[in-house]
Amino acid sequence: MITESISKHDRPSTKLGRLLSALVLVVSLTGTLIVSQAAPASASAGGTALSRGQALYPGEYISVTYGGTNRTFWLIMQLDTNLVMYKGSSSHQATKVCWASNTADRGWNDTYAIYQQDGNFVLYDYGGAVLWASNTVGVRGTTVDISSYGQLWVGWQQMTSGC
Repeated sequence: MITESISKHDRPSTKLGRLLSALVLVVSLTGTLIVSQAAPASASAGGTALSRGQALYPGEYISVTYGGTNRTFWLIMQLDTNLVMYKGSSSHQATKVCWASNTADRGWNDTYAIYQQDGNFVLYDYGGAVLWASNTVGVRGTTVDISSYGQLWVGWQQMTSGC
């Protein structure tokens, strides 16, 4: 079988674009066309990190808890287009904003933050314009995650101070 991806981009610009990028065409040697859907590259709610190629879409987050319920941190792609890291309880009741991309209301709820294969963590609007970037192209490491001190890390690059 020959497998080919349709419109697979690092930054699909619309919901339709993301849907199309998730479609995979499989053509057998007999010429029969089979359409199937590939697994999305977004983080599941409650995951602890993003790997390269994974994204956060509006309402999705990564979350970690350290030392019981008093030290939970989460990074969420909010519906208002702001990427925000919070500290709070394990039930996600925020007690403090640790960091924000300051991109609220600069797009629509079609924005997304993706940890690209080149090591850059980028927030795109629905048209593909960059709203924020970590500027970490080429930095070693394989995940976007949060330390026990409430520091946001992109690969081996610390992006925020402790929270």
